[in-house]
Amino acid sequence: MNFSQVKSHILRGAGLFFPFAAILWGFNLALKIADGWFGSLITFIWQEFWPNTVSPAHSPIFSLVFLLVMLYTISVVVSWKLGSYIFNWVEGRIYSIKGIGAIYSSLRKGIDMVSKSGAQESFKRVVWVPFTRGGGVTIAFVTKEIINRSNGKRYVVVMIPTPPNPISGLMVAYPEDRIADCDMSIDEALQMCMSLGIAAPESVNLTPAAEAMAAFVSQAAAEHEAVVLTARQD
Repeated sequence: MNFSQVKSHILRGAGLFFPFAAILWGFNLALKIADGWFGSLITFIWQEFWPNTVSPAHSPIFSLVFLLVMLYTISVVVSWKLGSYIFNWVEGRIYSIKGIGAIYSSLRKGIDMVSKSGAQESFKRVVWVPFTRGGGVTIAFVTKEIINRSNGKRYVVVMIPTPPNPISGLMVAYPEDRIADCDMSIDEALQMCMSLGIAAPESVNLTPAAEAMAAFVSQAAAEHEAVVLTARQD
């Protein structure tokens, strides 16, 4: 067995091991956070109701179970009419606080997007958009369509993801004729982003509209560079 084979096996082993290690690390982190928040509270409640038994001093498992039960209870209470009214009233007071309201609004929208079944309900479809001056294109997720009131021109608001996190990136409003539909599903595009392109499909249907869009951007960039060089020479 030569060095190249050893290296190949090591890399393959790393690819098989680290995804599981990441899951275990995330679970362990969740246990530590839950125990840090509710460990003392669990111990206090246990001693109040069962004073003659040994309390589970800062048991991460009990803390995590308590956290899950608390989240479930909050969801059930807010689903009631009175609970929804109280929650909306409290949330309205938070929104009215300058600075804090804006931060809370951003966090709330981000969490809502993540909680909606893998962003399926937040992203409408996948499109190709121009991205590099060399005629390159990249995937983007359509979030909304808007109209310019001054001339009635339609724009498509997209989120260009930043790998490997598909829910962070650039928000850009493109004219409707500067994007092209992509035949990838939202799940396929998310997997492609999170895998840094490794999970990209073997082939894609890059329509003539997408190729023309990329060529237009490349030509515009070349013309801009020519103008800049001419200006410098003058």
